[in-house]
Amino acid sequence: MTLRKKFILITGGNGGIAKSVIQQYVKQYSQKIMNNETPKEGLGIIFTVRNDMIGKDLLQKAKSKVYCSTLSMNSNNQQENNYQPQPIMDTGKSNNGIELLPNLEVHYQLLDLMKGKKEIEQCVKRIKSEITPNIDILINNAAVMLKNDQTKSQTDKVRETLTVNFFSVVDLINNCKEELMKHEDGEKRILNLGARVCCLSQNKYLQAIPEFNEILRQKVFEPKNYKDVTMSSKDLIRLIQGLTAKPEYMGESYLSKIPKVFPDAPYLVSKIAIHALTRILAKELQNENVLVNALYPGHVRTKLGGEKAPILPDTAAQNIIEFLNRDFKQTYEELNGGLIADNKELPYL
Repeated sequence: MTLRKKFILITGGNGGIAKSVIQQYVKQYSQKIMNNETPKEGLGIIFTVRNDMIGKDLLQKAKSKVYCSTLSMNSNNQQENNYQPQPIMDTGKSNNGIELLPNLEVHYQLLDLMKGKKEIEQCVKRIKSEITPNIDILINNAAVMLKNDQTKSQTDKVRETLTVNFFSVVDLINNCKEELMKHEDGEKRILNLGARVCCLSQNKYLQAIPEFNEILRQKVFEPKNYKDVTMSSKDLIRLIQGLTAKPEYMGESYLSKIPKVFPDAPYLVSKIAIHALTRILAKELQNENVLVNALYPGHVRTKLGGEKAPILPDTAAQNIIEFLNRDFKQTYEELNGGLIADNKELPYL
């Protein structure tokens, strides 16, 4: 039986959180099938990576999740199970995808976010023409932090960090909104990964910048309801672009306000911009049946978070999936535009 598929698009497939999200979704779906449960809908996962080798490796890891689940069910033999493993098949949709089980498919798309608007536009068009005309969930997971990169100038760090962490998010959302997330096609979700340290009350560096502590505070973060936000996404883009022309914010008098354990200044700027974008889009898309949230996954043990980070990628992925599985209508009414951590709302300020 062919089911209507829910399609998820997640960026940054080469990172630890995205890998865990993909594998956990696959594992959960395959276990339902092997338990002879009938899913309400199929599942399609599309992840972005910068090169084919990483993409193919992740497809193999997703395939192994299905295989290991099959072995586990067969070896435990704790209940009758009539599931017969299906051959892994090409989906027939693209050269970069496989059908792991009936109504479960995984694809990857090449996307280098540093290359900007045109690259993103082409990626979205490929997804639409080769895989699916509809995306149900967009997870903006990709991010960089260049704090310890001694080969780049501060100017390059600012430019590259803001390009990947903020401007590419704006471009991807805009392209998906126009091409893949038409509101007449059902409930849609946009999830942007945020950062607790970018809440204004916890960050003296961000407090020292008037564009954040005065303009964003007043227009975006202080209104109790996202519907009362008074800044547009275009105004936010202009504000962040304007900051890149103010080198004094990257000077020692400002940088000295950042504790050593914090991310660097460009990362902090990019994530408070993501927080603002989330609230603004909640208002701008309020008539489009799109639920928009920022989610703080915690200090996760990834390349970006470092080896000593306390939270494993699997735990972060589990929190993300649990939030995305919440009832759409109730979440929309209670948490649209909100910043989420551990399935609870955090204040932006």
